[in-house]
Amino acid sequence: MTVASRSGRSLAHALACGLVAGCAGTTVTLTPSPQAPLCDRNAIALVFWAPQWRPDQKDVAQREAAADAGMRRFLAESG
Repeated sequence: MTVASRSGRSLAHALACGLVAGCAGTTVTLTPSPQAPLCDRNAIALVFWAPQWRPDQKDVAQREAAADAGMRRFLAESG
């Protein structure tokens, strides 16, 4: 195979990929429309934290405190 035929084949592949990519599209249809919200913003949730640390886990107390702070911040600010 010559260099010219390899470069021609590469160019043909590149053009074909470009054409296929240019024609791609995604359409989303929700039925029935509009969809009802999944969550009620006024609802209250009770979250239980039940960690299962490894037996040789280091800094368990610090990890518990960090997880508690992170979850409290998320639940307060996430909406």
